[in-house]
Amino acid sequence: MPASPKKSATKKIRIGIIGSGAMGRHRATELARRPGVKVTAISARNPETGPALARELGLKLIPTWEKLLERDDLDGVVNTTPNHLHGPILRRCLERDFPVLTEYPLTTSEKELAAIAKAAARRKAPILRTTHPGLADSSLRQRRKQFAADGPLLLAHFLRLTPGRGARPDVLFNLRLSGPPPLFFVYHLYPWVALFGGVEWVQAGMAFPGLNTGTTAYERFSASVAAPFKQGALAQWTWAGGIPLPGPEESERLVFEKATYHRHNGDWKRADRKANQTFRMPPAKRSPAPEDLFLADLAEPASSTWREDLAPALWATWIGLAAGKSHGGEGRVPSPSWLPDFNPAPPV
Repeated sequence: MPASPKKSATKKIRIGIIGSGAMGRHRATELARRPGVKVTAISARNPETGPALARELGLKLIPTWEKLLERDDLDGVVNTTPNHLHGPILRRCLERDFPVLTEYPLTTSEKELAAIAKAAARRKAPILRTTHPGLADSSLRQRRKQFAADGPLLLAHFLRLTPGRGARPDVLFNLRLSGPPPLFFVYHLYPWVALFGGVEWVQAGMAFPGLNTGTTAYERFSASVAAPFKQGALAQWTWAGGIPLPGPEESERLVFEKATYHRHNGDWKRADRKANQTFRMPPAKRSPAPEDLFLADLAEPASSTWREDLAPALWATWIGLAAGKSHGGEGRVPSPSWLPDFNPAPPV
């Protein structure tokens, strides 16, 4: 069990990093810049990036994440590993009472997600925060307030078209390593869940042209997910990647009782029965970085909002996993009872 980070006023918060890829390097660099923080340990499997990052940090590389989590000189852990390792690492952190900041999604396994949800619900559970800023994002709060004035949500539709395959298609376009597309696009699911709450069920369809059944890698994909929010509105997310297109396209449409909002590659437009006009949200304050939210959690655990922020992360991860089950032959997948109740009220 890690020691408390508040033993003395001068004691630095000691952080362990798991993973040495692009996000591992980014998180380690950002944390090393913060006053009062010391990156104390790093674990990575990559034979090139792991030793290189350890040398830059002036640390000895720990060969496995299991060994790192046996240490008792850490106040928190940052998990930047590939998606399929998130679940096992989070479960071990919760078992050992290690506060953890993790990349999303939380896991690629529904069984692991249920165990994580139940462990995190314990009264004395350690901090578990994802790197999605979520409810700390002031623009998200502003949108919730604006939308509340237009009555209940009736319909929501999201579309993302991506011509490329990402910097690391061997990991991203791989069902075993990253799960189905709705799971690695969990950051598109999270904002709507944070705005409108949990869902009743999930139904999905997907296609993976060029799929290698042995390696589970594929060349391109299309995926569509439908889910009704418990408040009654129907949501649909659609993605396609690796397709012939000059550049990425993204659009979002939200239909409320009194108005419809449409965003296409940038500005929002608001339309009602009288007008259709470009609509700009009030300028958002700069959201705290995930590293700063986690450090604040560690410094003042009693005032932390990690539980409130975790609820939509659990739901968003489950929607991605349920989409995979639905596509796999289970049809309409009902939401399980172990997910936390989450029905956000509009801000006053």
